[in-house]
Amino acid sequence: MHEQVALIQDWATHDAEAAAAVAAAYGEAAAALDGNPYEAERILRGFVRRLNALQSEDDYLVEHNRHEDAEEAYFLLAARTDADLDEAREWFDDERDF
Repeated sequence: MHEQVALIQDWATHDAEAAAAVAAAYGEAAAALDGNPYEAERILRGFVRRLNALQSEDDYLVEHNRHEDAEEAYFLLAARTDADLDEAREWFDDERDF
């Protein structure tokens, strides 16, 4: 699971703790999907909710170019499943607060 490292490098320069949380969320979601791809919707939605939880009213960790990083991470996870990409896009858009 080396793909997530590139996605969080920029995050680490802003907030190492948040970057570690993102890496953990990604790793846990990847492991869950690999173990049970039939739960794709629940796992993918949960990943986005975890990203949402990193934000507070005064500190938006998922902003600007990080939106693209978060989206890329999400679709790398979705690619581990047989989920329809249009449906997966709806799950992402439904859940994200960024």
